[in-house]
Amino acid sequence: MSSEMISLSFDTTFKVLTGHAPMCWQRRLFERMLAGDLPDAVDLPTGIGKTSVMAIWLIARALAGAETALPRRLVYVVDRRVVVDQATAEAERLRAALEGNAEHSGALDAETTVNAPQIAAELKKRLGIEDDGSLLISTLRGGKADDRAWTYDAAAPAIIVCTVDMAGSRLLFSGYRMSRWSRSAQAGLIGVDSLIVLDEAHIAPAFHKAVQNVLELQKQTSTPVQIPALKLLPLSATSHEDGPGTVFRLEVDDYDDSLVACRTGRTRPTKRIAFEALPGVKDALRDALAERAAAFDGTSRTVLIFCNSRAVASDTADTLRKKLAKSRGVKEADLTEDVALITGARRGKERDALVEKETYRAFTYKDGERDLPTDGRTRYLVCTAAGEVGADLDADAAVMDLVPLERMIQRLGRVNRRGECAGAAPVVIRYDPAVLQVSASDREEKKAEAMRLAATKAALEALPRLDDGFDASPVHLSALDPNARRAASTPPPEIPTIEREHVEAWALTSLKDHPGRSDVEPFLRGIVDDEPQTMVAWRADVAYLARLPARKVEAALAAARLMPAEILEAPTREVAQFLRDRIKAFRREREEAQESGEESSPSLRLLALKRGRLIGRGTIADASAILEFSAAGDQRTELALDWDGKRNEEIENALAQATLLLEPTFGGLDQDGALDAKAAGRDDLHVQPKDVDVQQGLVIRLVTPASENGEAEVRLLTVPPAFDSAKAALRQYEIAPAVRRRLGLRRAWFAELPPEDEDPDDSSSVLEYWRHWDIDGETGAASQSQGLGEHQAEAKAEMGRLTLRLGLPPELADTLIRSIAIHDSGKARVIWQDGVGAPRDGRPYAKSAGRGPGAGGYRHEFGSLRDALYKEEIATALAGLSDEYRDLALHLIASHHGRARPSIPAQDEEEIFPSVLDEDALQAAIRYVCLQRRWGPWGLAWLEALFRSVDATVSRRLEKDGEADTSATREAAQ
Repeated sequence: MSSEMISLSFDTTFKVLTGHAPMCWQRRLFERMLAGDLPDAVDLPTGIGKTSVMAIWLIARALAGAETALPRRLVYVVDRRVVVDQATAEAERLRAALEGNAEHSGALDAETTVNAPQIAAELKKRLGIEDDGSLLISTLRGGKADDRAWTYDAAAPAIIVCTVDMAGSRLLFSGYRMSRWSRSAQAGLIGVDSLIVLDEAHIAPAFHKAVQNVLELQKQTSTPVQIPALKLLPLSATSHEDGPGTVFRLEVDDYDDSLVACRTGRTRPTKRIAFEALPGVKDALRDALAERAAAFDGTSRTVLIFCNSRAVASDTADTLRKKLAKSRGVKEADLTEDVALITGARRGKERDALVEKETYRAFTYKDGERDLPTDGRTRYLVCTAAGEVGADLDADAAVMDLVPLERMIQRLGRVNRRGECAGAAPVVIRYDPAVLQVSASDREEKKAEAMRLAATKAALEALPRLDDGFDASPVHLSALDPNARRAASTPPPEIPTIEREHVEAWALTSLKDHPGRSDVEPFLRGIVDDEPQTMVAWRADVAYLARLPARKVEAALAAARLMPAEILEAPTREVAQFLRDRIKAFRREREEAQESGEESSPSLRLLALKRGRLIGRGTIADASAILEFSAAGDQRTELALDWDGKRNEEIENALAQATLLLEPTFGGLDQDGALDAKAAGRDDLHVQPKDVDVQQGLVIRLVTPASENGEAEVRLLTVPPAFDSAKAALRQYEIAPAVRRRLGLRRAWFAELPPEDEDPDDSSSVLEYWRHWDIDGETGAASQSQGLGEHQAEAKAEMGRLTLRLGLPPELADTLIRSIAIHDSGKARVIWQDGVGAPRDGRPYAKSAGRGPGAGGYRHEFGSLRDALYKEEIATALAGLSDEYRDLALHLIASHHGRARPSIPAQDEEEIFPSVLDEDALQAAIRYVCLQRRWGPWGLAWLEALFRSVDATVSRRLEKDGEADTSATREAAQ
């Protein structure tokens, strides 16, 4: 294929996927990707479509053919947790275009419209996406929950959008919000055959270095066969430093594109900045920002206000509403759709709901046009740093305080982003002259900050003059003197280097604790002196969980992990003060309710956890509010939550980096999702997912003791909206099998609650969690039973298809196929069959629709390992493999559910000598260590991930077949 044909193919396909023709720089980057020549960094101005890297990668991956070194997975990393995930929206648009449902289809020319279905179908075919399949997309951030479909097919193209913490913790075998049994598999998939695209790389220097460290460590391992590479592509609109390697930038010819010329200010200025000093009075910044913003009312449709402080942002929004209400002659309550806040320290649900509001939509585009309300009023967004990065906002005017240069550039990139304003968009920068002055008595940190802000002001004043201000168009910002940039920018934090010893300790994922395991956060964020944070969530089951032992509480929250939409994260100091103030307000509310004869809430409970472990229980009553805190071991301390005074460092130390679970009755959350000590309790504080997220839904039932007539009462604590129509069925003591299959529900966890009156003779209630299990091979439960032989035969055939699609070398492919053919043989044990409630006839089964008591600690993987070692009829499957590959096969069998890294429970009913079992488990650990040295940490984890993905695929296929059979039966009955 000639380069001309490649260019034409790219142009047409790009237009089908995005709705518009590519720019020159996009063609150049595509050609480099196609040739496998990725630059070391991409440095482009804000507003010219850096997220199109996704489309460019997708097309290059398709057109390059099977031999390309371009990774199958694109991991798009954005540091800030913003209200809307622009990267996810971009990925979803690409998927819709591949499926023939592009929102931009009406914007295509006639010829492209006619050819679009064939182009999309051919693109899917070349990508290896089956006709009934789609581009896999997962979001590990915001209010979205991880769709793990990308982990079930290691050969399929996928886009994973995530934060630095989510991507980095997974890469380093420490996946946040994951069980330790799943961490190695995701480390393998993120660290192999993935292209990590780091957006706004300048604000995540530690993560950037961490990935570079991983790349260096991977180069140091000479694997038996070549493992698909991990690649890194940093994007930035700010960093113009000349570092090692090649940097992809705009070239002279790129400005021939009218869109590039327009958005960068090459044709005409896009924004004009002007500095205004603040008066030296109290609340000067708040009043000045609000006054300047109000002056744009009626002349600009959209105005951004940036504040460095969350408190200033909140006060500015309140002051602005008052000014607008007065000037417009309306009530402040009438301005709820005109002024909105984008700040941190808000719950995910409310933060993500902002995207649906008219205020926010006024700053965005829909089908290529401004999504402005038709009422003609001016809309305002008041933002902290949360609105500086990641959100595709576009304002007609802006008012802001002065911050270091790299943040100023990000802010300016949200003003007249597309260059469509009639003239240069006005930007007013209010600053305090006193803050720029350096005194000999100042601390070093304060001196450095003053000098940095003074350098920022000087750098921006060095821009070309424009009327009574300065031309801050991207073309001029990119030309700022490098020395001036350095002086005005925040220096990176101290960043530790990842050594092999760190990775080897992190990779021991089957160990709950390890003395040599470092916290990964300093490697992802740098060593910074930031305020400790605390996460807060409201759950309907807190009062009942508080009655259980710690291990059961931890098991419950492992079975029903907090969703991002449930969580509010705020500085620990603020959380502690909020608790104190809310307790006092709560008591006043109770007193008022009692005086008026209303029923008031009894004493409330709260729980505190850290890294999945219960560290504290609290009780809030009329006379006391105590947190019983356990710092380590059995040492317990009682801390008063209703202290007097300003700060309580003991409480702050206890809650630092912890997760605090509160009862919805306690309240404390305002309508915008922020902590508010005056906000009363609400029934809707326990977050329920939307219907589209039903798989993340959690049904919590409280089954009370049977009454004298033998009937038990079932109380539903939570029911996701999608299950509303099934409430009557869910209230049954036993949820009928037909109902379970129809709803896709499984009992994920349950526990008998101790009697409230502490009478041991009283029968107890049972707390149950039911959820739509995402069948991934991790469980023996299924909607229908499946024989062991059938399951392993299907897994063998599926592994054959996967190794062929991946193009694995014959000996490695043969090892994977042979080993998965016997991976579940240990399920044939009586203890396992009884434990999953397998039918008596037709045993052994790999999957069971029944319910059993569990296998009592026996791991079927260990049984499978011992079968492969000692049972001739099983061991024959590995005959003829070299010693190295036989060891690999044995390890994959032992580790296919996350154990044997390095430990696995040494239990097997077919061996009476414990010493033999212990020796087998020891040899499994030694085998793991040797194989990790041979294949490297990520290479071995990737091979394990392939194994697990096949098991998951076969298990999910069985579940879908069962659901299809149930649906067909129901339709026939109807």
